[in-house]
Amino acid sequence: MKLIPIKTESFPISLKYTKVCPAGNISAGNKSAGNKSAGNKSRTIPGKALFMILAVVLFSSCYYVEQGSVLFRNRLAAQSRSAALKSADESRQEELERFFTGVERIRDFGVERLGLNDNGNYRKYLELDRDYLVAVVNAAAPDSLDPFLWRYPFLGPAPYRGYYNPEDAAREARRLRDKGYHVFVRKVDGFSTLGITKDPLISFMTEYDQFRLARLIFHEQIHASFWVKGHISFNEELATTLGDMAALEYIEWYYGTDSREYRSAEASIHDSRQFAADMRTLSRELEILYESFPETFSEKSPPASAAHPPSADRAPEQADEQAPESSHEQTPERASELEAARERILERFREQFRISYPERYEGDAYRNAPELELNNAFLSLYRSYSGRGPGYQALYERLGSVSAVLQTLETAMKDPESMNVTYRKGDDPYTIIEQLLES
Repeated sequence: MKLIPIKTESFPISLKYTKVCPAGNISAGNKSAGNKSAGNKSRTIPGKALFMILAVVLFSSCYYVEQGSVLFRNRLAAQSRSAALKSADESRQEELERFFTGVERIRDFGVERLGLNDNGNYRKYLELDRDYLVAVVNAAAPDSLDPFLWRYPFLGPAPYRGYYNPEDAAREARRLRDKGYHVFVRKVDGFSTLGITKDPLISFMTEYDQFRLARLIFHEQIHASFWVKGHISFNEELATTLGDMAALEYIEWYYGTDSREYRSAEASIHDSRQFAADMRTLSRELEILYESFPETFSEKSPPASAAHPPSADRAPEQADEQAPESSHEQTPERASELEAARERILERFREQFRISYPERYEGDAYRNAPELELNNAFLSLYRSYSGRGPGYQALYERLGSVSAVLQTLETAMKDPESMNVTYRKGDDPYTIIEQLLES
């Protein structure tokens, strides 16, 4: 049975530097990362990447050094498509050739028909020995669906923290659980550096069908083409909705609406939208519950230990965090009462979900949802990526294409009066969509 497809999504990364960083295994599974004969000696670092390396010196956190070192090592290890074909086993060359042809067709469609940036992304190939790129941590308080935020230079606050080494992700998850937070760790197969470096194709993507591959590429290319700093939810919701519709437009163009591929793509989108709607319904019910328990949670302060004694060295890491505001003292009795009420809501949801699944879903991708830990971190993640999805979909249906939506939003942000909307820098860009839909 297939698991809920939550791997494919964007993870923007920024870099930071610290004076002292403990050694550790930070490999991303790059088969040639440690091989000096892998052809990396003569590689040069692009200007934007060099800028980011220099920017690393301005900040202080081991996290950015560890993740940034793997990021750039992977970028340098990525091969051109022709080199990848030459070095591949003979049994894989035909598969790789088909894969690269499909990717180029998708990229061309994105540039020529959707108006996405013609950048250098997905022109190189990286061989990894696992089926995902990074492990990403999400967290939320036990009495709120507001996400725990990490702050990043250049990017701003974001509701996720990514790690190439899954052990590091597990360590961060334990740290947050020890403080009382709900935590969800997921595998991600793509992220965007927002044009700072060129994103490569990765070996596990060769197993994707054309719709899944197009969905991933368009999601990331939308980020690279249209990104509003400081508005993570807007960026993710936009790329999720438009990435789906862009992939469907591509499948319609290449295979036709009568094809098996098109019907399969439609069913996949239908089910993902249905599950997002179910998560919104469950979230609303839990939010009502949490509002009736206003004094239940305050972050726990774990006791000092030999591993993490209180010291100035810990300050930069804490400065990178932005927990949801809470000034209440924790009341154990009220917390237990809240947890019991939450479990009753979840159990009722699970039962109704199982019973109604065959009538509401077209495939099996989400059938195992009741078996998952549907905690606040999981629900907060879905809210970040699809909480206002119907609004984006409504604008798409009104304007008729992905390119029209992106052009309209870009114009409205640059010249609001020309679109008869009110917008100032710093406003939530979603207010533009609301105004356009009301007009």
